[in-house]
Parts: sequence; C-alpha cells; structure tokens
Amino acid sequence: MSSPAMKKKVLLMGKSGSGKTSMRSIIFANYIARDTRRLGATIDVEHSHVRFLGNLVLNLWDCGGQDTFMENYFTSQRDNIFRNVEVLIYVFDVESRELEKDMHYYQSCLEAILQNSPDAKVFCLVHKMDLVQEDQRDLIFKEREEDLKRLSRPLACTCFRTSIWDETLYKAWSSIVYQLIPNVQQLETNLRNFAQIIEADEVLLFERATFLVISHYQCKEQRDAHRFEKISNIIKQFKLSCSKLAASFQSMEVRNSNFAAFIDVFTSNTYVMVIMSDPSIPSAATLINIRNARKHFEKLEREEQQEPSPPLSVFSSSRPSFIRISRPLSSSTVLAFGYSATASIKSSLERQKRSEYPKLRMLAVLRFPILLPFMFRMLISPKQLPAVRRAYCVTPSSATTASFPSLMIYISFPMSPFLQM
Repeated sequence: MSSPAMKKKVLLMGKSGSGKTSMRSIIFANYIARDTRRLGATIDVEHSHVRFLGNLVLNLWDCGGQDTFMENYFTSQRDNIFRNVEVLIYVFDVESRELEKDMHYYQSCLEAILQNSPDAKVFCLVHKMDLVQEDQRDLIFKEREEDLKRLSRPLACTCFRTSIWDETLYKAWSSIVYQLIPNVQQLETNLRNFAQIIEADEVLLFERATFLVISHYQCKEQRDAHRFEKISNIIKQFKLSCSKLAASFQSMEVRNSNFAAFIDVFTSNTYVMVIMSDPSIPSAATLINIRNARKHFEKLEREEQQEPSPPLSVFSSSRPSFIRISRPLSSSTVLAFGYSATASIKSSLERQKRSEYPKLRMLAVLRFPILLPFMFRMLISPKQLPAVRRAYCVTPSSATTASFPSLMIYISFPMSPFLQM
C-alpha cells in the first residue's frame, strides 16, 4: 500500500530584497535569471508544495522580509512559523548596509528554532556574490562564514555563496535537498555499484523537474569541483528552450576521442548522466546498461514510497539488471547460466526435501550471436523455486576462454541486487 506523501517543512527567510523569491522561482518554477526582475516583494508568508522525487514533498514557506513581518514571526506567529521545521534557509544580501540588523534577525530565528524545532538543519546563503569583485569573493565569504558559524552555536550552520547568474545556486540547493532525501545512503551505494559494474568514470542522478544533483559517484577526483552544478544549469536552460519550441528533452550523447557522456531519462523522477573514458566501449552497450538499470532504481523508489513487505520465498521470474560487454561475441561462443538455491526460507517449500534443489541448476546454454534483449527476457524464469541466494554465470565455456578474455555479464536477482559474477 502506498504511504502518504512525506512532507518536509522548509523555512526560507531573510531580509526583504535579499533574493529569496528569485532563487525559489529559478529552482522550482523554471524561471530564468533575467525574468526574476519582475517578481514583487513577498507579502507575509507564501506557501508552496513542491513534489520532489515522487513521494517527497517540500512544504516551502517563503517568509517576507519586511521589518513588520519579521517582528510578527518572532512574536504572535512564533509557534506557527517555527514548529516542525526540517530545514531553515536564511538568505543574506552580501551588499546589505544593515548587516547588524540582519544578524539580529538571524539570531532571533535561531532562538525560535532551538525552542520549537531543535533538530532542524540550518543553512545560510550569502547571496548576490556576483556583485562582489571577483578577487574579493573568497575573503568576504570566509569572513561571513566564520561570523555566521560562531553566531549559530550550539546549532551547526552550513554556508554557501550563491548567485542567480551562475551554478552556485544549484550547488547550494542540491546540497540542501540532499539532506532531505530518505534512504540516500542506499541510493548512493546502488549508484556506486552500478558505476563499478559498467566501468563508468562518473555517474550522476538529477532530479527530473529541477535538475538538481541528488547523488553522484566518481572513481577519481576531477579538476572542476563545480562541474555538476554547471551541467545542471546548462541542461535546465536547454530544457526550457526545448519547451518554448513545444519539444521535450529526452536524452543526449556527447562523444569525442577522450570520453563519452550520456544523459538519459532514468526513473520516473530522475535523469542519469554516465561518463565513460574507455573509447572501446560502444554507445549501444552503455545505453543497454542504463536501460536495464532503470528497473532496479524504479524499484528502490517504490520501496521508499511503500510500507516494507515481508521477503518473498517464491518468485516466478527474475531478470538481469546489468550487462557489460566490451567486445562483439563470436558465433561459436557458448555461455552457460545457472543459479544456486536453498530451501531454508520458511514457507511450504521448506517441507520439501533439500535434495530436490541441486546446488547449481543450468538455466540456459546459449550460442551467439542472438538479440541481447530477447536473450535476457528468456534467460531466467524459474517457477516455484525458493529465493535465490546467489547467481552464477559460467562465461564462457572452457573451449573459448582463451579467445574471449574480456566478456563480462552481470546478473542480479530481486533478493540480492547488484551481485557481480
């Protein structure tokens, strides 16, 4: 049974004119930076519910920053505003001439948060950094960050420099939203396993509507620490351009002599980006891997949205999650596939003799070439079997091992995903 939407209350606060509504409109309402100039001042509190990753709903409270409203937040509306807050985002205009008043209001927010939502996460955005001379930005931000962290104690405060005119806005909001994603560690583990199986240099997951980076894996450090957010910004602008032409963005492939990059629809709530540096890997192999991984990540999302169900002891079919093939198969190559099963799960099958389930059952012996999608649809469909504990892939047969050193096929079952053969 589907569980109700998981709502997270997010407070967006700061002095009037600091840029709160502009950044919200860019991230969640598909505004472009120059169009935010026509946005008016926020009156009192504007509520918006943003569905994020399907089941996660951000209950965003954009609080007007005029002095009258700010005073009311700390007096008559104190409990209503600051109760059950998951995240406080406080925006500072880096060029504000009333820094002392800004700090006073921020400290009042912290006191109210400590009283009503002591477990809330606090983020400070030092905004409009594009107005500061480039050679002064690091110094000014460092000074503000030190002041804000000192003022925030005993609460922990994470600071970001931001501007609506570059990728820093996406960097900040990706980091903030990351803190709200349920089971994010499980998502990252599966993403890492996926990347290692297909031998990708990097894999990124983008939220489908906002194109914020929600998870990524990289096998080595890269020179540009902000490249993910730059890609978010570029692709989102491209998506907006497509929509103006009554077209929709689906996928993209960029390839040169050094690397190949693939951006494709992944799950119903995400896009995936895969970076491959091995030029010998054909595009078709990577696209097959992405397609086969979709089912597993869709299942992860569904599990987050549903109540936990008891483990199944019998299943009617299983399918591979990933294939990694680095060179064409010979027509004389013979592959044998099998699985090992036990009858140890508590079910009616437990009453049957263990000897009825051999240690290894051969499911198929296949001769190439055949159509890969057809092969993997037909490969594994055991009936009335106990849950698979481990899958084996004997590849290739001894007669062809010497001539086929780099073939790898990976099979994963529902009970043990991402199992490498």
